[in-house]
Amino acid sequence: MTPSPNQNSDVTTVESISDDNAGDGLKRHKFEFESGGSISNSSSDDDDCFRSNEGTPVSQKRHLCRWTGLRLPRPSTPLGNFLLMAVLFSANHATVSSCLSLATTQLGDVVGGNQSAVLYLTYTLSAVTGATYVVKRWGPRDALAFGTGLYCLYVGCFLVATVRRDDVAFAKASLYVGAAVGGIGGGFLWTAQGSFFARAAEDHAAGKGVSNKEATSALGGWFACIYLSGEVLLKLLSSFLVEGVGAKWCWVFGLYTIVAVTSSAGMGLMVRDCRQTFDANIADLENISDDDINDDVTTLRNIMAAWDLLVSDPKMKHLAGLNAAFGVSSAFVNSFVNGVVVPIALGSDDGEKDTSGYVGSLSALTPAVAAVVSVPFGELARRTGKGPVLVTGALAFFLTGFLFAAKPRLATWDWASLAAVYSVLGIGRATFEGTLRATFADYFPGEQEGAFANIVLQNGLSSAAGFALSTSFPCIEEGTYCVEYRDGSMHNVLAFEVIVMITALWGILGYWRAAVLRKREKKAYEVRQRMYQQLT
Repeated sequence: MTPSPNQNSDVTTVESISDDNAGDGLKRHKFEFESGGSISNSSSDDDDCFRSNEGTPVSQKRHLCRWTGLRLPRPSTPLGNFLLMAVLFSANHATVSSCLSLATTQLGDVVGGNQSAVLYLTYTLSAVTGATYVVKRWGPRDALAFGTGLYCLYVGCFLVATVRRDDVAFAKASLYVGAAVGGIGGGFLWTAQGSFFARAAEDHAAGKGVSNKEATSALGGWFACIYLSGEVLLKLLSSFLVEGVGAKWCWVFGLYTIVAVTSSAGMGLMVRDCRQTFDANIADLENISDDDINDDVTTLRNIMAAWDLLVSDPKMKHLAGLNAAFGVSSAFVNSFVNGVVVPIALGSDDGEKDTSGYVGSLSALTPAVAAVVSVPFGELARRTGKGPVLVTGALAFFLTGFLFAAKPRLATWDWASLAAVYSVLGIGRATFEGTLRATFADYFPGEQEGAFANIVLQNGLSSAAGFALSTSFPCIEEGTYCVEYRDGSMHNVLAFEVIVMITALWGILGYWRAAVLRKREKKAYEVRQRMYQQLT
């Protein structure tokens, strides 16, 4: 690599072509080194406040820290910057998860269910109709700040609905509008998180002298641990405040709103944007003007990046099974286990006992287990590869359906057996939040935004399908697998359980096929490299 002096400062810019991950395509990394040789995140305050997708200052794009005049402390290392992002992301998203879990209990089955459906619908649609464009155009850090900001409206609508509970029409309108806007923010947020994660891993790998694969494994484990820990704390917080302190729900939702707004502001003011990397075989972004970026064809391509990647790259189709396994198994637990099994197993004989507190405690167990095993899974993935960890997660999703198929009489379930189910789901979720996202960063380096938008798309659709499946198999006479729901309707739960198991097996087979295709790509890449070396 050849250093070239920067005429405007004492910073030296180094451009290198790296093939750390053969088969991923050549990647050009741009780093700035101070005169001492250490990696620098920026050369001036203007670089911090005016940084485009390519990492260059642009006066047209004013960052929040410029027009607020605030200069908050920022991390000095790529790892520290990533961990700060993870903490703020966790705090913001945990408020959303907590409100989502309380939707039906606080808003009623109909309103809460409809509001959650609106949230998932706009969440899924945003991933394929604009999230990739926003992330590509603004950069991952600014898209994260924007997405967390929209999430604040979803959390805030619970506060508004609680305070204005007597005005039913206004409360419902605020809930549905907040859900629609929050879902859009969620699509932006997770797409941007994936892009930020991939770039942070490249920065971390370059600074530590390790491969990108090792970096994604380590960062994936840390992100999942931090993200899930925040969810556990805030889910338990509501139970503590209401049951232990006697606080009103409006105070709980008010606190959630403050946490959401504060974390969103911190995302924009304190987190540094990652240096941009890109596939050198696709385009030299330094030579692309604003007119080129605004070209209608380019804009449309960015908007449809998720769908285009799903259609054009066979690896993406095969990896869809792992996303579907998590979505369907989570819907199975949230709908059938929470709503039917827990009241039967832990409730009173007359059905009058309120078991919502039990659901909250058991639901918190899933992210708690996931947080505990995330870091060990990250280390295991670094040592053995990500395949064994992903297969372990898929088997955990398989067990969520299999255990109820093997033990169909719901009255025989108790605290210990139910805790085992939620813990098994936590093991699977740890692989989804950490290892699977790291795998997407490895497999699709040339289209990171489109790749992570596909996670949103596939998981959102499978979750919606899972909730629909919970009431899609009616039966006539109550029996071993024909269970009466709380509304008096009868449903064949064995069909749902079999679908959960089949989806998990699809995830394992799909991953195996995607891994085979990736090995072929790497081999073809190595052949091209040898041919190029012979010619030169």
